[in-house]
Amino acid sequence: MTIPISGFTAAANSTAIGMTGYSLTGSAANAMVDLAGTLNTSGNPIALKIALTNTASGATTKFVSFLAGAAGATEIVSINLAGVIEAPLGSATAPSYKLAGGVLGMYGRTSTILAFATGSTERMRIVNSGVAIGSTMTYEWSSATDPSAGSDVYLSRRAAAVVQLGAADAA
Repeated sequence: MTIPISGFTAAANSTAIGMTGYSLTGSAANAMVDLAGTLNTSGNPIALKIALTNTASGATTKFVSFLAGAAGATEIVSINLAGVIEAPLGSATAPSYKLAGGVLGMYGRTSTILAFATGSTERMRIVNSGVAIGSTMTYEWSSATDPSAGSDVYLSRRAAAVVQLGAADAA
């Protein structure tokens, strides 16, 4: 069924467009919303435009929130009013941001470690002290004079225009 919608105004403090009751059973694979069209123009159209005027919303207001799980209780991706995209931390085998066709991507290992994976294996981390290559932080680059003690080999700045390999040495 196609419902033409054009030029209507929603009442204040109400839902503008609502749809409930969508349920698929068996092997059904129908889309909840299916928008199709043809772009045959030299102009620069926008396929989907959502515009909000924010005059006094709460600090954690979101522009969009995608929910899944039981009763749609788990947020999987959101975009706040500043345009910041938030996604789950992820893992090496299921990165939060990945390229299609494989397990190659980036994810938040913790709230302070950004990790990159290829072939379902962590290959690099960006940590508070610098960049680490390998999941065990075997090699590390740091701007600190004494990076993390867990590194086997690291490259760091000793002084202006002086690079140091390994642990701090005597001057």
